Amino acid sequence: MEPLLRRLEEVRRRPKFRGLLLDISSGGGEVVASQDLYLGVKRVAAAKPVVASVGSLAASGAYLAALGAHRIFAYEESEVGSIGVVLPHIAVQGLLDRLGIQVELLHQGRHKDAYQGLRPLTDEEREKLGRVTDVIYQSFIDTVARERRMPREKVLPLADRGVLDRAAGTRPRVGRCAGGPGGRVGRTCP
Repeated sequence: MEPLLRRLEEVRRRPKFRGLLLDISSGGGEVVASQDLYLGVKRVAAAKPVVASVGSLAASGAYLAALGAHRIFAYEESEVGSIGVVLPHIAVQGLLDRLGIQVELLHQGRHKDAYQGLRPLTDEEREKLGRVTDVIYQSFIDTVARERRMPREKVLPLADRGVLDRAAGTRPRVGRCAGGPGGRVGRTCP
């Protein structure tokens, strides 16, 4: 991620770059990296025109990054959105037992072993992780509402659907039709 963020900063600073075209086709990624990318795109957008061009998919963290652009262009068939947070916890203790593998984990501090996957989560740990994912989710909703210039209460039901925008206006707030970069013709997402 660091090389990409350095490149975005270079585009922002150097006069020879008159703008930025992001070519996005991704299902997303890790939360902090996605937020860093979004903020990097926003810094460029404060200084120069920025356009995001979506291939087949700009979901989750990739959508967050695209939100930093002034405009998002997409094919009619592109899937744009998928607002949500996933925090998997896979408890492998049963498998390790069956394979005869014994793991000893030394730790100090309450719950420090909770996220290693070596045991199931307790109810308290599950609740704590739920609060963490909710904070991240609410921040994502707020960012979408701000960047899409939509009331938060209109974003929430769209977020629950998964993909925010889909072909031919079958989902709300698709935007008006226009030609896009790289031959991407169809719609722009404000």
